[in-house]
Amino acid sequence: DRPFKTAQGWEIVRVDERREYHILYVDLEKALAGDERENLLLQDEDQLIVRRIPDGMDKVTVTLEGEVRFPGTYVANKGERLSSLIARAGGFTQDAYLKAAVFSRVSTQKSQQEAIDKLIEDLELEVAQKSQEIAGALDKEDLEANRQLLQARRSLILQMRKARATGRVIVRLESQERLAGSSADILLEDGDRLAVPKKTNVVNVVGRVYNPTGVVYSPAHDTLGYYLRTVGGPTESADRDHIFLLKANGSVVTRENVEGGFFLFGDRGILSARVEPGDSIVVPEKLVQTRLMKDVKDITQILYQIAVTAGVLIVAF
Repeated sequence: DRPFKTAQGWEIVRVDERREYHILYVDLEKALAGDERENLLLQDEDQLIVRRIPDGMDKVTVTLEGEVRFPGTYVANKGERLSSLIARAGGFTQDAYLKAAVFSRVSTQKSQQEAIDKLIEDLELEVAQKSQEIAGALDKEDLEANRQLLQARRSLILQMRKARATGRVIVRLESQERLAGSSADILLEDGDRLAVPKKTNVVNVVGRVYNPTGVVYSPAHDTLGYYLRTVGGPTESADRDHIFLLKANGSVVTRENVEGGFFLFGDRGILSARVEPGDSIVVPEKLVQTRLMKDVKDITQILYQIAVTAGVLIVAF
């Protein structure tokens, strides 16, 4: 005579004298609270079945840090997107600098680290092979110079082995109103983390320049060339062909992908790249290669590419 409803998905399977099965639906919460109607007497061979809440095992935890109104660790539902969680956290504060927000993911960190480890192993093998080649092919004049070069590259590889991928995913955040439905409104995974910093007005210039430092951003001067000149420009040991701009959102601008062409100097090219607050201008060191080392890959540049991809920028100058 009990109504046919499951409320919380709890039921008792009972066998009668004719060995026929009957299902009694109960509200277990009320039974535990002492409700006599729900707190049924159990009989021999009764089975109490407590079903899990749909998708209850698919809950994920996501951490929001920095400039959101209510930062903390949240439990997200399966299929929930970033915009929904931001709304639950009260949205962004007025001081939030969305262009510099850092979104990291556990699964991405794992794949990034595996790729870094594999490439470093390949580079170590290549360096070992080249060491054997130059030992047997170079004259005394070039031998010592190439030994020093290989040693420097081994040191860089060791530094990269100490680094760990952050799992950063480049996400171009919009305002809360425009985030829903945008490409940045991604599905959430367990362990995701979003850190939103405060607004900044500094552009960093690091590497082989005369005065590596931060420069206050000026809207009237928004090109890479201006900030490079402000710190004195590249030194004689700078690799001018591989200067790059590390954007606050994690993306990278090089002379190959900057809008306007492939020229290093002048009004076009990397010096004309648009700079925003929080960006970093990186000027790597130029490695001198002797005659039999010209076919060796520039390991320094490869390591920088790995570092940027992994979200780990190592300034090894």
